Amino acid sequence: LVGVPRVQAVDLGVGLAAVDSMDDRAEPAASVRIGWTEGLYSQLYYWGQDFGPVSERNLFITMMGEAPIRGVPYLLAHYGVVASERHTSLYANTESRNQANPPPVESESDYNLGAVLGLGLRARVGAFEASFNWDSHIFLTGSPFIIFLTSARKQSISLMLGVSL
Repeated sequence: LVGVPRVQAVDLGVGLAAVDSMDDRAEPAASVRIGWTEGLYSQLYYWGQDFGPVSERNLFITMMGEAPIRGVPYLLAHYGVVASERHTSLYANTESRNQANPPPVESESDYNLGAVLGLGLRARVGAFEASFNWDSHIFLTGSPFIIFLTSARKQSISLMLGVSL
């Protein structure tokens, strides 16, 4: 059927990534990819950092399609159906750590939705594949979640190795 994605064996991939969170440095991240059909996949990023008593953890899930770019072998365009981010900050009270009954760790989680666009290089050998991807995510911001702002973005670069099961 024309326009209907071909169902295939599930593709699984793992790799390393760097995620730029609107500042001057990218944070290292772990990345997992699950291919559902030819041209449709999900990718998960997980990273975090500690700032003394504050710990941040980020979980980033994308649902993307991909299409080959004509005339350039191995080059793919990525476009996002949905991008979801969970950002959690944990605040530890270090002054009360040695007390008999210290207060619980405070935490807050924020969720966000957006869109993703990017480019990727992929090579397949039999059931195995290697890919290098650059993706830019733009998020809805503001209280009513109705406007896009360029400052609400994340960029990711990932190197993945995978296999078709």
